[in-house]
Amino acid sequence: ILNPFEKKTVATRYLLVPRGAARPAGYPGAHVIATPIRSLVGLSSLHVALADFLGAAGVLVGGWFADSAKRLVPITVVLTVISAALTLAGGVLPLGGVLTVGCLFLSGVALGASRTPRDIMVKDAAPPGQIGKVFGFVSAGLPLGSAITPAPFGFLIDHGHPELVFVLVSALLLGSLLCMGTARTASRAERPMVAAE
Repeated sequence: ILNPFEKKTVATRYLLVPRGAARPAGYPGAHVIATPIRSLVGLSSLHVALADFLGAAGVLVGGWFADSAKRLVPITVVLTVISAALTLAGGVLPLGGVLTVGCLFLSGVALGASRTPRDIMVKDAAPPGQIGKVFGFVSAGLPLGSAITPAPFGFLIDHGHPELVFVLVSALLLGSLLCMGTARTASRAERPMVAAE
């Protein structure tokens, strides 16, 4: 399969080898497909849409967490770490089609479930009278991140490292937890002290 890009050609070779036969010599970087094929899962970019769609379903689960929990920080941290771990596992471990989809399915649910508690924490961290500005900033930051991240992701894919996209996504998810802690600390520092009478 040839993929021309900026006057360069990247070749991906597939060897159709009878099941049980030895791998032919002379093709070190080729992917071997044993024939006859017993099962096939066509994934392409299905996992991306699936994870995003299930994130919306996870928001409903997150609403239940937000209503029933008194402490939202641990829930948000745990769900974000679960999502990062499953994203990493689905991208870099040789799990096969069904398990990869399962990992990304659960990652999308966990990330979506972390959104509702996160939004409540953003509301609680906002200084009095500034909730609209804070949510405006957050709402502007999300599409900005969505506009910026395809460039490094595309760079990694074009240079033959698509698995590193999952590593980078996981790192960004874990890094977002540091922003949460910084926002909570800044919010506490800005709240006025109430003098006891």
